[in-house]
Amino acid sequence: MGRGMLSTRGSEMIFRQLTRIVSGGRSSVDRAALDFALTLGLDYGGWRPHSSWTKNFPAPPGIRAKYPSLEQTPSADPRQRTRWNVRDSDGDLIIVASEISVSEASAYTVACAIAHKKPPALIDRRSAHACLAAARQ
Repeated sequence: MGRGMLSTRGSEMIFRQLTRIVSGGRSSVDRAALDFALTLGLDYGGWRPHSSWTKNFPAPPGIRAKYPSLEQTPSADPRQRTRWNVRDSDGDLIIVASEISVSEASAYTVACAIAHKKPPALIDRRSAHACLAAARQ
């Protein structure tokens, strides 16, 4: 998700030297990360699928209307966006709601982070084990 150092102390997340947010902006939490970067004046970027469609930005130019630093992937397949954003970040922050099952997209992000040897930081109200187990399926 970002450039910088991420460490954990118990359940407390500590961001040090966070200099860049990498996100595709697809979900609400992805856009919250981009808004966080804009608010604090941090560098941001990332990859978005070729179509750049999201629920909140259905008309052209899509999500680039608010986040012009996002680059377009050659493919409309969102998995390419995920792979490239994981590749271009130092680590990934994945937030899941404990009341619902882990989404395929979150599980795929964890799998990509593990494949790229990037440290995924998983936040779940109950347990991060559910997200790791889903990624291994």
